[in-house]
Amino acid sequence: ADLLQRLDHALDEARHGARARRLRERIVAQFPVALVDEFQDTSPVQLSIFDRLYRIADDDPATTLLLRGHPKQAIYAFRGADIHAYRRA
Repeated sequence: ADLLQRLDHALDEARHGARARRLRERIVAQFPVALVDEFQDTSPVQLSIFDRLYRIADDDPATTLLLRGHPKQAIYAFRGADIHAYRRA
């Protein structure tokens, strides 16, 4: 959980400006395509990270974010998973 919080914080352009943009560019250059299985068990922090990296609303053809999951299989709420994050994505 600490690693997720730290990465989410580091990708915050409002706080870190150019450093956050460079970090995003490095990660996306190395991983232009991401497949997240069992996405229904994703936390809001994880969704924030994926959105900051792949900018879901931009639908950029240079990157691909594939999300796979089913809301009726969500079982990890006790670990921070949030079905509403799944639905927002």
